[in-house]
Amino acid sequence: MKERMSNLDITAVVAELRPMLLGARVEKIFHTPPDLFRFKLHKSGRGRVDLVVEPGKRVHTTSYEYKAPTKPTNMAMYLRKRLRNTRLDAIEQVGYDRIIKIVFTGYEQVYNLYVEVFSRGNLVLTDGDNRILGVFRVEEWRTRTLKPGHTYLAPPSSLDPRGLTPEKIMETLRRQGSREVVRVVATELGLGGKYAEEVLMRSGIDGKRGAETLTGHECEKLCETIRDIFMRAERGEISPEMVLDGNGKPLDVTPFHLQVYDNQPTKSYDKLVEALDDLFSPAQQEKPEEKMVEEETKKIRMKEEKQIKTIERYTEKAELLRRKAEKIYLNIEKIGETLGE
Repeated sequence: MKERMSNLDITAVVAELRPMLLGARVEKIFHTPPDLFRFKLHKSGRGRVDLVVEPGKRVHTTSYEYKAPTKPTNMAMYLRKRLRNTRLDAIEQVGYDRIIKIVFTGYEQVYNLYVEVFSRGNLVLTDGDNRILGVFRVEEWRTRTLKPGHTYLAPPSSLDPRGLTPEKIMETLRRQGSREVVRVVATELGLGGKYAEEVLMRSGIDGKRGAETLTGHECEKLCETIRDIFMRAERGEISPEMVLDGNGKPLDVTPFHLQVYDNQPTKSYDKLVEALDDLFSPAQQEKPEEKMVEEETKKIRMKEEKQIKTIERYTEKAELLRRKAEKIYLNIEKIGETLGE
């Protein structure tokens, strides 16, 4: 099953989330260890919106009910202190990376929340100048440091498909020599395995060929295909699908149909966030409408049980009265004599 969102997924989700979240205010933030964060938002005209953020894995709205931890973690309390009652004013993908930047505006300060959806993932809160205020995991590399007081820097970026040219593709492929082109497209161009297979299939290129063997015309076709699918995702021109295995269990979620999944059963969705929600949200959690049905059923059952107990109680009382009446009837003469005296 799909383990985390890809660069293309993030491009499509960010485009989808903008009209859903812009202008919403933060009411509360929950952290369920180890890595699950839930932002309870309220947007005028829409009402409650729950945003799930799981660094290293996913970012999407949810219609599932997540049980709130009995005690808030330090990170949850810190985020609440900084972000409660702020307004969500922007959401964007950083370059073409698996990083989402969410901008919150408070009374006197602007906050940037960076959600890193690669490797282990991370959650970094900065001020408006990108100075780190708080970080979920303190980490340090040669090129950047994620620690309060430091300036937030994204890792070296992948090639951005919006600025991709056939010449850049050919240059990248030539440097990789005889390495399989599907592997080069997946890693060096940042598409990931399935999307690399897809763009090559749509371009009519055998993914097992050596990268250096592609012609100029093939590089042009590949460039055109890559730019087309990313521009579609960025514009929100998508038709989300969940890919299923032979037993009906979810395997993947994609912004639109992939030819590599032609032989797999699929389920269509109106929104990508809904498909991701059904893919990632734990099966034991119930959607609100399902919970309402169960609660209503429970109420009916309790009412039935109460009615049954009431009937049993009155039945016992009636039986007791019947026995008393029978005794009175059998002893009616003695009772009459007693009363006559």
